[in-house]
Amino acid sequence: MFGKGMFGKRNLESDADKLLKQVRKRYDDYIVQFMKPSNCRNGFEERYLDALRARISMPSFLRTELEVIEEMIQQEQDDENMRAEEAYKRMQRKQRPSLAERVFEEYMARIEHYPDLEIHGNASYEMKKLFGALFSFERDYWPAIDKVLRGPYGARYTPVRQSLEERMWSLGCLSKDGCPSTLKRYIHLLTQIPRNHGAVEREEKRCLIEAAAFLHSLSGELTDLIADPGFEGEVKETVVKALEKVHIMLSDFRLTDLKPSQGRRKLKE
Repeated sequence: MFGKGMFGKRNLESDADKLLKQVRKRYDDYIVQFMKPSNCRNGFEERYLDALRARISMPSFLRTELEVIEEMIQQEQDDENMRAEEAYKRMQRKQRPSLAERVFEEYMARIEHYPDLEIHGNASYEMKKLFGALFSFERDYWPAIDKVLRGPYGARYTPVRQSLEERMWSLGCLSKDGCPSTLKRYIHLLTQIPRNHGAVEREEKRCLIEAAAFLHSLSGELTDLIADPGFEGEVKETVVKALEKVHIMLSDFRLTDLKPSQGRRKLKE
């Protein structure tokens, strides 16, 4: 009996020693991993000495302490995971383009296929593409349109249609300096040092509105031509293709709703 009692006591001490090492190690892990002050372990050591003096069962005391430190570690890990998840969500929100950015990116992609007109190094992407499109339209479609207006339909060559020809020239034909005459003031403002960005922006809007007004007016005239019952054959097909191109340009450059009267109001604003 005496031998069994001594053996059981040695086992209890052995368990207590193992638990004590585990508790101390976990406190060390807690301090190092989560950068905590050492006073948390000091607090445990004080409680451990108090328990020894009070002759409290060491295995029971140390198991409780082990549970406490494990809960503390788990709580810190949960907090870290939560912070990491929140940081990831913030990063995702930051990287995710806004609706306005997506609309703008789609717009840029839609006009990308149009040729660039070399206006000026600091000219906007939209201006280079729009006037590149007008230049291509004048080259590829206007000769046929002009022939229609001046051919068998010469009697219908009204002041409105004459105005269209002049506007096509100023928007799509290159002058001596290599750019359409409509852009003369725009280019001048871009070359100024220091640059007046407000004036450049206003002039750019004026040029866009002028281009939109021309395309809408041309669309109306071509629509009237096509609607004429006597207007048939290959000539009509040519005008239909030109009208389709005008509608595509209005849509691609977001000018469909920018009618001449609206343009004047927006310019004043």
